[in-house]
Amino acid sequence: MKYPTDKKANGFTLVELSIAIVISSIIALSAGSLVLFSSNQSTLSSIDTQTIRDHALITRLLSENIKAGMGDHSYIFASSSQSTPVSSGSCIQIMTPDSSVRTFYKDANDFVMLDDQGHETRIVREILSKLTFTESYTSDSTKIINVALGINQNGNAIETNHYYFFRN
Repeated sequence: MKYPTDKKANGFTLVELSIAIVISSIIALSAGSLVLFSSNQSTLSSIDTQTIRDHALITRLLSENIKAGMGDHSYIFASSSQSTPVSSGSCIQIMTPDSSVRTFYKDANDFVMLDDQGHETRIVREILSKLTFTESYTSDSTKIINVALGINQNGNAIETNHYYFFRN
């Protein structure tokens, strides 16, 4: 049997096909890795975004209520179960000018709001790592409330300090 030796014969040799398969495999693996990496980054990005949103929500709620509250009628407690005011603790009770009372505190890793009817609302769950309220006074009797806030979700941590001043 004779094989054609004509250079114009159509088709690929075994070596050419093998090289094409190897190159195609490398391209396919690279594309798959890129898709997997993009998916992981997207998941991490959404976790980061949610952490930032939760932090902003807590900050906004505390800021609005502390600013609307009356400085002379805001009390800090060591915990939500205590009734004796202290200068530093994880619970703050704020009375607003319309005489309504709101209490904010950390319970386990939840940020909780308690209204004056005793309704408890867990605003943010399972990520609050730090919530400390500290009261101090300047030489001119200006009351300062410092809020130390920390959130930690899947290794993404945000810690901030917020200061509120009340002049007499």
